[in-house]
Amino acid sequence: MAVLQNGDLSLEMTYRRSERGGVEYDIRLRWRGEPVLNDAVLKRSSAYWANRGVGSIKTDASDECGVLPLLQRALETNKTGSWESDDPDIRLMIRPGSDFSFLRTGTRGEAESPEAKAHLETFERERLEREPTLGDCWEVVLFIDAYNFEGSAGYYGSGICYCLATTREELQHFHEALKQEYLLIGAH
Repeated sequence: MAVLQNGDLSLEMTYRRSERGGVEYDIRLRWRGEPVLNDAVLKRSSAYWANRGVGSIKTDASDECGVLPLLQRALETNKTGSWESDDPDIRLMIRPGSDFSFLRTGTRGEAESPEAKAHLETFERERLEREPTLGDCWEVVLFIDAYNFEGSAGYYGSGICYCLATTREELQHFHEALKQEYLLIGAH
């Protein structure tokens, strides 16, 4: 199991081979080791959905793992990247920085002073110009479509997001653990 943790919050990921030869992911979001998602609202209406751990999000990819290349690319380029599963719909975004600036649009932007905005712009420009360090901040955002919830008949395009602040070093450890996990299921 690969674990990305910040204090009491964690994101855990494990793999297995699907019956069709693809990759299945079990993703658990935890607070102090306990599932964040209420298991009673997660879909379990068929054999596919019933085959998930307590509080786990289950998703799959038809071929190879998409998360490992995402992590590798983001860490090598120091740029934002994202991955979307085949079914059911989840999206994983990894980006350098720790201000969750994607949340600013229409929410915080107008409340910030011109000085604060200028400071953030300078900080971001300087971050892009210098060499990456292990202590650099990163953010991980996992979007889970409401299709994962019992009673949902289809994709919504709406759901929940789980945001986790981390460092380059922790992201590298997560990448290595995930790579080892992937090798255990016989993947290359």
